Amino acid sequence: MKKEFDFSTSFIFAYLRGKAEVTERDIKLDMPNTIAHIIPMGVQNQVIPLRNISSASAGLSIRGIFILIGIAFLMLTKFSFSLINSPSDFFQWLLFPFLCILSFMHAFVFVPAIQRSGNDYFIQVPFYESKKLHELNDAITEALNYEADKTDIIKNVNPRLDEQTAIAKEQLEITKAQKEQQDEQTELFKQIAENK
Repeated sequence: MKKEFDFSTSFIFAYLRGKAEVTERDIKLDMPNTIAHIIPMGVQNQVIPLRNISSASAGLSIRGIFILIGIAFLMLTKFSFSLINSPSDFFQWLLFPFLCILSFMHAFVFVPAIQRSGNDYFIQVPFYESKKLHELNDAITEALNYEADKTDIIKNVNPRLDEQTAIAKEQLEITKAQKEQQDEQTELFKQIAENK
Protein backbone atom coordinates (compact mmCIF):
# COMPACT_ATOMS: atom_id res chain seq x y z
CA MET A 1 0.00 0.00 0.00
CA LYS A 2 1.66 3.16 -1.22
CA LYS A 3 -0.25 6.27 -2.22
CA GLU A 4 1.26 9.55 -3.39
CA PHE A 5 -0.37 12.97 -3.46
CA ASP A 6 0.91 16.13 -5.14
CA PHE A 7 -0.79 19.43 -4.31
CA SER A 8 -0.36 23.18 -4.44
CA THR A 9 0.34 24.98 -1.17
CA SER A 10 -0.45 28.49 -2.41
CA PHE A 11 -3.47 29.91 -4.21
CA ILE A 12 -1.50 32.62 -5.99
CA PHE A 13 1.86 30.91 -6.59
CA ALA A 14 1.25 27.60 -8.34
CA TYR A 15 4.95 26.72 -8.34
CA LEU A 16 4.85 26.14 -4.57
CA ARG A 17 3.92 22.45 -4.46
CA GLY A 18 3.83 19.91 -1.66
CA LYS A 19 3.99 16.14 -1.77
CA ALA A 20 2.68 13.46 0.58
CA GLU A 21 3.28 9.73 0.47
CA VAL A 22 1.34 7.30 2.64
CA THR A 23 2.78 3.81 3.17
CA GLU A 24 1.86 1.04 5.57
CA ARG A 25 4.60 2.19 7.96
CA ASP A 26 4.73 5.98 7.77
CA ILE A 27 3.73 9.23 6.13
CA LYS A 28 6.34 11.22 4.22
CA LEU A 29 5.65 14.91 3.69
CA ASP A 30 7.65 17.29 1.49
CA MET A 31 6.49 20.86 2.01
CA PRO A 32 8.14 23.94 0.46
CA ASN A 33 10.01 26.38 2.69
CA THR A 34 9.43 29.95 1.58
CA ILE A 35 10.35 33.51 2.36
CA ALA A 36 7.13 35.52 2.88
CA HIS A 37 5.13 32.72 1.23
CA ILE A 38 6.54 33.80 -2.15
CA ILE A 39 10.19 32.86 -2.66
CA PRO A 40 10.94 29.12 -2.42
CA MET A 41 13.87 28.20 -0.18
CA GLY A 42 14.11 24.42 -0.35
CA VAL A 43 11.88 21.69 0.98
CA GLN A 44 10.98 20.63 4.51
CA ASN A 45 10.95 16.83 4.74
CA GLN A 46 8.96 15.14 7.49
CA VAL A 47 8.54 11.42 8.12
CA ILE A 48 5.86 10.50 10.65
CA PRO A 49 5.59 6.83 11.68
CA LEU A 50 2.01 5.55 11.80
CA ARG A 51 2.58 4.34 15.37
CA ASN A 52 2.89 7.97 16.47
CA ILE A 53 -0.34 9.14 14.80
CA SER A 54 -3.57 9.01 16.73
CA SER A 55 -5.89 10.40 14.03
CA ALA A 56 -6.18 12.65 11.00
CA SER A 57 -8.75 15.35 10.43
CA ALA A 58 -9.46 18.03 7.85
CA GLY A 59 -11.48 21.21 7.65
CA LEU A 60 -11.85 24.62 6.06
CA SER A 61 -10.17 27.57 7.74
CA ILE A 62 -10.56 31.30 7.14
CA ARG A 63 -7.56 33.59 7.56
CA GLY A 64 -8.83 36.97 8.71
CA ILE A 65 -5.77 38.99 7.69
CA PHE A 66 -6.39 38.23 4.01
CA ILE A 67 -10.04 39.24 4.35
CA LEU A 68 -8.90 42.57 5.82
CA ILE A 69 -6.42 43.01 2.97
CA GLY A 70 -9.22 42.22 0.50
CA ILE A 71 -11.48 44.82 2.14
CA ALA A 72 -8.65 47.37 1.90
CA PHE A 73 -8.27 46.65 -1.83
CA LEU A 74 -12.05 46.89 -2.19
CA MET A 75 -11.98 50.37 -0.61
CA LEU A 76 -9.10 51.37 -2.89
CA THR A 77 -11.14 50.10 -5.85
CA LYS A 78 -14.10 52.26 -4.85
CA PHE A 79 -11.83 55.27 -4.29
CA SER A 80 -9.91 54.78 -7.54
CA PHE A 81 -13.16 54.32 -9.53
CA SER A 82 -14.15 57.87 -8.67
CA LEU A 83 -10.78 59.15 -9.90
CA ILE A 84 -10.71 57.61 -13.42
CA ASN A 85 -9.46 60.31 -15.78
CA SER A 86 -7.35 58.45 -18.33
CA PRO A 87 -6.96 54.91 -19.77
CA SER A 88 -3.92 54.28 -17.55
CA ASP A 89 -6.11 55.00 -14.52
CA PHE A 90 -8.58 52.45 -15.85
CA PHE A 91 -5.87 49.72 -15.77
CA GLN A 92 -4.99 50.78 -12.25
CA TRP A 93 -8.67 50.46 -11.37
CA LEU A 94 -8.64 46.88 -12.75
CA LEU A 95 -5.60 46.03 -10.62
CA PHE A 96 -7.33 46.72 -7.27
CA PRO A 97 -10.36 44.46 -7.88
CA PHE A 98 -8.00 41.73 -9.08
CA LEU A 99 -5.93 42.03 -5.89
CA CYS A 100 -9.14 42.17 -3.86
CA ILE A 101 -10.40 38.91 -5.39
CA LEU A 102 -6.99 37.24 -4.92
CA SER A 103 -6.92 38.29 -1.27
CA PHE A 104 -10.41 36.93 -0.61
CA MET A 105 -9.58 33.66 -2.38
CA HIS A 106 -6.33 33.34 -0.43
CA ALA A 107 -8.26 33.76 2.84
CA PHE A 108 -10.03 30.41 2.50
CA VAL A 109 -7.68 27.47 3.06
CA PHE A 110 -8.22 23.79 3.60
CA VAL A 111 -6.32 22.54 6.64
CA PRO A 112 -5.77 18.83 7.17
CA ALA A 113 -4.27 18.01 10.57
CA ILE A 114 -2.26 14.94 11.48
CA GLN A 115 -2.63 14.40 15.22
CA ARG A 116 0.47 12.76 16.56
CA SER A 117 2.16 12.31 19.88
CA GLY A 118 3.56 15.70 20.69
CA ASN A 119 2.49 18.44 18.27
CA ASP A 120 -0.20 18.30 15.64
CA TYR A 121 1.03 18.75 12.08
CA PHE A 122 -1.01 21.15 9.92
CA ILE A 123 -0.90 21.51 6.14
CA GLN A 124 -2.47 24.64 4.66
CA VAL A 125 -3.56 24.35 1.04
CA PRO A 126 -5.91 26.38 -1.17
CA PHE A 127 -9.58 25.42 -1.04
CA TYR A 128 -9.52 23.98 -4.57
CA GLU A 129 -7.06 21.27 -3.40
CA SER A 130 -9.57 19.99 -0.83
CA LYS A 131 -10.44 16.89 -2.87
CA LYS A 132 -6.81 15.73 -2.96
CA LEU A 133 -6.40 16.39 0.75
CA HIS A 134 -9.63 14.52 1.54
CA GLU A 135 -8.12 11.60 -0.37
CA LEU A 136 -4.91 12.01 1.65
CA ASN A 137 -6.95 12.04 4.86
CA ASP A 138 -8.78 8.88 3.75
CA ALA A 139 -5.46 7.20 2.90
CA ILE A 140 -4.05 8.07 6.35
CA THR A 141 -7.19 6.74 8.03
CA GLU A 142 -6.98 3.57 5.95
CA ALA A 143 -3.30 3.14 6.88
CA LEU A 144 -4.12 3.71 10.57
CA ASN A 145 -6.89 1.10 10.38
CA TYR A 146 -4.50 -1.31 8.66
CA GLU A 147 -1.92 -0.72 11.41
CA ALA A 148 -4.55 -1.29 14.11
CA ASP A 149 -5.79 -4.46 12.40
CA LYS A 150 -2.22 -5.68 12.09
CA THR A 151 -1.59 -5.23 15.82
CA ASP A 152 -4.95 -6.89 16.60
CA ILE A 153 -3.96 -9.85 14.43
CA ILE A 154 -0.63 -10.13 16.24
CA LYS A 155 -2.44 -10.09 19.58
CA ASN A 156 -4.92 -12.72 18.37
CA VAL A 157 -2.50 -14.96 16.46
CA ASN A 158 -2.04 -17.32 19.38
CA PRO A 159 -5.28 -17.36 21.33
CA ARG A 160 -4.60 -21.05 21.98
CA LEU A 161 -1.28 -20.08 23.51
CA ASP A 162 -3.13 -17.82 25.95
CA GLU A 163 -5.58 -20.63 26.70
CA GLN A 164 -2.74 -23.10 27.19
CA THR A 165 -0.97 -20.67 29.49
CA ALA A 166 -4.15 -20.22 31.54
CA ILE A 167 -4.64 -24.01 31.75
CA ALA A 168 -1.01 -24.49 32.80
CA LYS A 169 -1.44 -21.87 35.56
CA GLU A 170 -4.59 -23.60 36.78
CA GLN A 171 -2.79 -26.96 36.81
CA LEU A 172 0.10 -25.41 38.73
CA GLU A 173 -2.32 -24.02 41.32
CA ILE A 174 -4.05 -27.42 41.59
CA THR A 175 -0.68 -29.11 42.04
CA LYS A 176 0.26 -26.61 44.77
CA ALA A 177 -3.08 -27.20 46.49
CA GLN A 178 -2.57 -30.99 46.29
CA LYS A 179 0.94 -30.68 47.72
CA GLU A 180 -0.40 -28.56 50.59
CA GLN A 181 -3.05 -31.23 51.25
CA GLN A 182 -0.38 -33.94 51.25
CA ASP A 183 1.74 -31.88 53.65
CA GLU A 184 -1.26 -31.43 55.95
CA GLN A 185 -2.02 -35.17 55.83
CA THR A 186 1.62 -35.97 56.56
CA GLU A 187 1.57 -33.63 59.56
CA LEU A 188 -1.69 -35.19 60.72
CA PHE A 189 -0.25 -38.72 60.44
CA LYS A 190 2.88 -37.61 62.36
CA GLN A 191 0.71 -36.19 65.16
CA ILE A 192 -1.36 -39.39 65.28
CA ALA A 193 1.83 -41.51 65.38
CA GLU A 194 3.31 -39.40 68.20
CA ASN A 195 0.07 -39.63 70.22
CA LYS A 196 0.06 -43.47 70.12
